[in-house]
Amino acid sequence: MIKTKLKFKLQFKQLGYQSSLFFVILFFCCSAYSQHNNKFSYTFSEALIQHYQPNISSLTNKNWSNNNSVILQALARVHLQNNNQKYINYIQRYIDSQLDAQANIIGLSPSLDSIHPGILLLFLYEQSGNANYLYAAKQLRNFLLGDGEQAPAIGKTSNGIYWHKNVDKYKNVVSLSGTFMAYPFLLRYGLITNDSVAINTATQQVRLVSEKTFSPVKKLPWHGWNASKDKVWADPETGLASQHWSRATGWYAMALVDILEILPPSHPDYPTLKHYFIQLAAGLMQYQDSHTGMWFHVLDQVNTQGNYPEFAGTGLIVTALRKGQRIGILGRKAKMVAEKGWLAMQSYITKSKDGLFKVTSVAPGMGIQKDFSAYIAIRPTEIPVQSGKQHFHGYMSLLLAAAEMEMY
Repeated sequence: MIKTKLKFKLQFKQLGYQSSLFFVILFFCCSAYSQHNNKFSYTFSEALIQHYQPNISSLTNKNWSNNNSVILQALARVHLQNNNQKYINYIQRYIDSQLDAQANIIGLSPSLDSIHPGILLLFLYEQSGNANYLYAAKQLRNFLLGDGEQAPAIGKTSNGIYWHKNVDKYKNVVSLSGTFMAYPFLLRYGLITNDSVAINTATQQVRLVSEKTFSPVKKLPWHGWNASKDKVWADPETGLASQHWSRATGWYAMALVDILEILPPSHPDYPTLKHYFIQLAAGLMQYQDSHTGMWFHVLDQVNTQGNYPEFAGTGLIVTALRKGQRIGILGRKAKMVAEKGWLAMQSYITKSKDGLFKVTSVAPGMGIQKDFSAYIAIRPTEIPVQSGKQHFHGYMSLLLAAAEMEMY
C-alpha cells in the first residue's frame, strides 16, 4: 500500500512537472507567435500579398521589371526568416507569369535593370530544385556576357564598364544603381554553377564602378559617370555627376554588402570591395541627420534649403549598415546608426483601415540630374497613390529594412 501511494505521488509529481513544462512551452510559443505577428516585416508582407493579386504586377503595372523584383527580393528575405510557403507561392506566381512554356523570359530589354529579376529565379531554383528557373537565369547570364552564339546585349565604356542601358540616352553612362541590379545576381549565378567568368565579371564591374565614382574625400560615390563626358550633367573634366544621391548610394551599398556576404574572402577582388564598403559606411554614418535619424535626398547637403529626408534611400542604407555589422565587416556603431535610422523610418509609415501601409517622403525614380537644384526640384511623393505611377521604392525599402532589422 505504501509503495502504491509512493508510486502515485511520483506519477502525480511527474504529471505536474510535465503540465508546468507544457504551459511554459505554450507561453513561449504564444509569445513568439505574437512577436512574429507584430513585426513590420510580417504584417506588411501579409498586407502586400492580400492587396496585390494575383501577383505584384497589379501594383506596378510592369511585367519583367526590377520594379517588381526588388519588392519580391525583400519578400524572399522575410520568407527565409519565417519559412512561409505563401511567400514562395506569391513570388513564383509572378516569375511564372513572365516565362513562356519553354522557360524563356518574355520581354527582356537591354538594361542592367532587366537583370535584377534573375535573383528571384535563383531563389526559386534553390527553394524548389526546378531546373527551369536555372535555365532562365542562364539566359540573363548570356544576355549580359554573351556566349558563343550571341554578343552581349549591353555596351561598355572604353575601360570596360557596362552602360546602364543600351539606348542613346545612356550611351557611355554608368549609374550606381546598376551595381545592385546586375552583379549580386551574376555572382550568385556563378557560385551556383561554378561559372568563373560570371563570378569575376561581377566583382570586376563593381570594382571598376567604385574606382570611377567613389570620392575618398566625401567617402561617398557620385551618382554616375559619363565616359564620353558629353551628357548635360557630366563634369567636363571628369565625366562625373555633381551630386551624391541617397537612393543610388543605397543601391551601391546594398550591392557591396550582398556581394561580400557570399564572395569567398580568397577571391582577389574581396579586399578591394571590402575596403570600399568600410569607407562608404564611414561616410554614410557621418551624413545621417542627427535630428531626424534619416538620410537626405542629397546626402551631403542636409542643411541646404529644399533638401528633404528620403525614405527609400534611408531604408537601403539602414539595411546595408545593419547587414554589414551582422556579417562581421562593420562594428557596433553601424548597428546603432542603423537602429536610429530604422526608428526614424517608422515616422513615415502609417496603416490604413484596410490594412495597407502608406509610406511618405519617397523620391520618385529619376536619372542623373544636372545639379543640386535639379535634384531638389523633384519633390517627394508617397505610395500608394490613388492613380498614376506607383513609386515602388517606398515599399521595397520598408520591407528590406524590416527584414534585416527584425531578424533578431
